[in-house]
Amino acid sequence: MGKALVYLSIVISLATAGLGFVNKSKLKQATADAASANRFYADAKAALDAAKGEIKSAKSSAESARGLVDAATGEKKAALDKAAQMEASSAKAQDEIAALQGRLQQMETELTKLKTERQQSIAQTALSAPAQPVPPATPQSPSAKPAAKESGPAAPKSPAPDYEKLIAEKDAAIRALQAQLAARKSGSAPAPAAAAGLNGRVLSVNEPWKIAVIDIGSTHGVTRNAELSVLDREDVSRPAGRLRVTLVEPNSSIVEIVDLPASGAIAPGDFAVAR
Repeated sequence: MGKALVYLSIVISLATAGLGFVNKSKLKQATADAASANRFYADAKAALDAAKGEIKSAKSSAESARGLVDAATGEKKAALDKAAQMEASSAKAQDEIAALQGRLQQMETELTKLKTERQQSIAQTALSAPAQPVPPATPQSPSAKPAAKESGPAAPKSPAPDYEKLIAEKDAAIRALQAQLAARKSGSAPAPAAAAGLNGRVLSVNEPWKIAVIDIGSTHGVTRNAELSVLDREDVSRPAGRLRVTLVEPNSSIVEIVDLPASGAIAPGDFAVAR
């Protein structure tokens, strides 16, 4: 009986030791598995953080690209708008040039007509017969009846046109238009300021063509494209008009009427002064 108890104790001790060894092995394996799991979690977390960083970088790059696209779109729109403005300005300039060319051709035709009329007038005057001398009066018999007098005054003759003046004015207008046309074609620079102290008078005005002749020129300091004010000769306190010089001669200039004065018209005798 005692031996049996001894054997039983030995068996129980061996079983307990075996179970402890098994449990210790399992614990060691579980610890290793836990460490491996922790390393996997750390690697996964690092990969996730890296992915988040790449996503953030990609998002920032996308926003930068969108900003560049928006800027390029704005620049393209501005360039298209500027091109449209330049095209409109070019079309307007071409229309102005065409209008000036039409006016110039018309005035050249009128000048040719005036010169032809002047030649015809000179030829007609040269070919007209001189006045015949009046024959001496013959005595009439007492029975002769006096000649009947013409009734009513003779119709007045219309004065002959002053062709020289008309041709000179037309020629001046043509030269002014030619100067305007050249300025439009070359793209004239902004008008320079007129020399201080300029004080002239308007000599003649061509209202249909919006030009005038003034009695001051290069010897007085007038320069091409300079702007002058025109004042009413009867009331200089009225708001002034504006003139632009298109052709300069020593003692006179041809000007373009840019703006009319308050009186609504420019007349010979009005003042042309520096602005």
